[in-house]
Amino acid sequence: MSVSSEWFEEAIKETAKSKTLDLDGIRINYLVWGDRVNLAYF
Repeated sequence: MSVSSEWFEEAIKETAKSKTLDLDGIRINYLVWGDRVNLAYF
């Protein structure tokens, strides 16, 4: 496993939180991992 994929594997071990953002009438759903200081988005 490469170093770059190790951080990713660790990050996604946590349960993601589903978030929604409305921007100019467009609803955008996204996932957030981690704490508020060190968030990972997808």
